[in-house]
Amino acid sequence: MWTSLLLAVAAAAPLPPHAPDWILVKAKPGEVLAVGESVSRGALVEASAGVPGWYRVSVTKTPQEHLSAARKNPKVAEAELDVEVRFEAYEDEPQFNQQWWLESDGHASAAFDIDVDALDAWDAGATGEGVVVAIIDTGVDIFHPDLVDALWTNPGEIPDNGIDDDGNGYIDDVHGIDAANETGNPLDLDGHGTDCAGIVAAQPTGWGPIGLAPAAEIMSIKIAFGQGSFGSISARAITYAADNGARVLSNSWTYGPQEVGIVRDAMKHALDQGVIFVAAAGNDGDNADVVGNYPARSQADGVLGVGAINKYGLRVNHPGVWSSAYGAGTIDLMAPGEDVWTLNPGYKSGSFGGTSAATPAVAGAVALLWSIDPELDRDALIDVLLNTVDPLDRDDAPVISGGSLNAGAAVRSLALGIEPVRPNTTLLTPPERFTPLTWQADVDGDWTWVLPSAAAPGAPPLTGASPSFTFEVPGDWRIHGEVVTADGATGHGMVDVSLPIPWVDVDLEPIESAHDGSQPYKLSAIDVDEDAVWTRYHFERIELKQGSDPESLMLRSGEETLWSFTGEAEDLWTPALPGGPHLLISQQRSGLAPSWGFKLDAAQIWHAGVDHVDVPDTGEEPRTGGCSHSPRGAGLGLLLLLLTARRRR
Repeated sequence: MWTSLLLAVAAAAPLPPHAPDWILVKAKPGEVLAVGESVSRGALVEASAGVPGWYRVSVTKTPQEHLSAARKNPKVAEAELDVEVRFEAYEDEPQFNQQWWLESDGHASAAFDIDVDALDAWDAGATGEGVVVAIIDTGVDIFHPDLVDALWTNPGEIPDNGIDDDGNGYIDDVHGIDAANETGNPLDLDGHGTDCAGIVAAQPTGWGPIGLAPAAEIMSIKIAFGQGSFGSISARAITYAADNGARVLSNSWTYGPQEVGIVRDAMKHALDQGVIFVAAAGNDGDNADVVGNYPARSQADGVLGVGAINKYGLRVNHPGVWSSAYGAGTIDLMAPGEDVWTLNPGYKSGSFGGTSAATPAVAGAVALLWSIDPELDRDALIDVLLNTVDPLDRDDAPVISGGSLNAGAAVRSLALGIEPVRPNTTLLTPPERFTPLTWQADVDGDWTWVLPSAAAPGAPPLTGASPSFTFEVPGDWRIHGEVVTADGATGHGMVDVSLPIPWVDVDLEPIESAHDGSQPYKLSAIDVDEDAVWTRYHFERIELKQGSDPESLMLRSGEETLWSFTGEAEDLWTPALPGGPHLLISQQRSGLAPSWGFKLDAAQIWHAGVDHVDVPDTGEEPRTGGCSHSPRGAGLGLLLLLLTARRRR
């Protein structure tokens, strides 16, 4: 009984992919099979299989139907399917679907194709192989299983012998240095540097996320951050990286708007050796053309300043929390920089953000291009990178290139000579609810248009250069499109649709701050209709302290911050916020006497088919709490302190 059951289970097991027209057989010792000899009915020896004793046997039925008969042949020792070899694709990594920034086909709540097109780059053969990327940061977890095989190894150093073998001033600098303490131990005790390293070169181990350039080598250079991290330390790090063969330097840090002389000269020393210096634009939301951060705003040849976009293709902008810097004349390009899934120290992974995350994404793209053409001139490489970006709204994210990193387009342009196309779209009908909206793209090819999920839940993609769709949900919507032309070129288009929201007033008991300085923050529950599609609030006044330690007002839905504000305003309506109910978070980190206040006095909502909604009085629920910091989690207050050099969780 048990034997029969096992045979039945075995018979039901799915077969691996295999050759469709032949099987492989092995002759018994001393036996030889001749070409054309019948092994079983309908199974003839075709040729040697290239290994002594093994033969390729053509079959007339499905291969598996001939195995049993072939095994009964007295000359045959073994018979098997010619199983197809499988190469583990990078996208097979278990956490790949969380990495919207590599490929966004609608997973991880990201808009369609708001990514760097990593699959296109990998399919063209670009992996980063042979390129050393220096992560100048808080160090790297050199013991992380997904990084150990990616680490650069100093060829002139003998590990763990306590000797400066190569005479460069650092003992046992096998994988990099701690520039702050002038040692050869670059181990990351913070996490920020490991996060950056994972974005560049996390390995395909079958465990977690993967880096954009998984075959690149990571040189770990620890400069630490915060108090005690000086310009001389960064300068020492930059010099070491260039002198030891790093071609790309990833720098998710800044010293503010002032140019630091010793850092400038160290950068010149590195740039004179042909490196590309990738630098974070900063998380202060400033226009770098006016007041920007060094080294990102440096205009030296070979420096790339990088800002951050979110998973909707917009510049990250959370006033009072963090916002990406920009600059039409100073910042070169944008890259994904919010909710970027990467490695954490200690065999972990997690979400990371800030222009700190966008910077190693660009560094990884540089490594991809140099792995395709190691002799490519630096300036030519930068031209390829900046001329293949995905266009962004210049009003929202003004940068020199006009767009966001597209590593796939850059690699295809370099490796295959295929330049991306730049489609333009034109609305053929005015946008109105319940009326078909039609638009026309000026590039022919295979189009895929993806509608915003909130406006068209479950709607399939549209096709063609001139599709049509009827919107029923009001709001400001963006339709994303991707085209592949007949000659293999790719391009991206978008259609912005604005449909006025028919707001309905609701009864809302005013909420006014009564902060006496004794509470770090408090929460106020705002009980608007939970079925609302849109909600917006009116503040009679807001007076919030500004400065290096700002106080903040935030509206949240669950853990997601929908809107925040720091500064002063009167008669202020928030933008349309999704759904409801919400939490209003009044935050004061200092615990000092109040220097601010606000009054929320009105609200409006809209949801389908309702002209008026009565909302119960709002109950205010003050709570107290401290702002704590754990290795991988930040308290509410800490969010306001994090600058470029700190992780965004």
